[in-house]
Amino acid sequence: MELQGGRITIVFAHLLAAYATLVAPMLSYRKVRQLRRADAAPDKTRLYRRTVLMQVVVTASVAGLWFLGGLPTVSLGLVAPRSWWMTACVGSAFIGYFVYVSIRQRRKGQELRDRMRARGGAIMLPDTMYELRWFTIMCIASGIAEESLYRGFLYFYFSFYLPHINTPELVLLTSFVFGIGHAYQGWSGIAATTVSGLTFGTLYSMSGSLLLPAVVHSSGNLQGVLILWPQPDIEPSRA
Repeated sequence: MELQGGRITIVFAHLLAAYATLVAPMLSYRKVRQLRRADAAPDKTRLYRRTVLMQVVVTASVAGLWFLGGLPTVSLGLVAPRSWWMTACVGSAFIGYFVYVSIRQRRKGQELRDRMRARGGAIMLPDTMYELRWFTIMCIASGIAEESLYRGFLYFYFSFYLPHINTPELVLLTSFVFGIGHAYQGWSGIAATTVSGLTFGTLYSMSGSLLLPAVVHSSGNLQGVLILWPQPDIEPSRA
């Protein structure tokens, strides 16, 4: 496996790694702190749109590395899974579990919102149906972007520059980086997302494709849509 795009590709890869391991955690932590200190309620729809845009940029950056570096798609997980049957069964099991939990937790929606507020996450939860639409898009895009970055790209990056690292070590390392990326949620949030990262990393290693972890990741994010579904409200002006 070689980086065939020359110095530009190498610099681009280093920048993307720096973003995943350092810049993204600091930016998200700083942004949440600013929102929590703000006197007025944030424009959540605007936040969702900006987040979706950043997720699109991240996904496009990973694809750009493949394009610039001449890497085989398998190096970044941009291939079909080894077994469609296994992918369908495992993915369906996770989705079914998420739906089951979401339905059972619906009656505890406000309690869960308060718990997330203590972790710094409730500030991003939607309160109206209009906000919910963009929140849903953000949840789906997050699964795609974060799996492309933390599983597809970082698996390639660490295995390229640490050629003796094995698969379990890759899963552990990328899961830890993924957890640190959610530092704005506090230590409990870091621990929870690290465990989630271990799950996504295992699914990626099993299937050899980003498809399964991305679907499971996005489905898990969408639990918030089902559990915390807000009451219908008058949509704000789009002017």
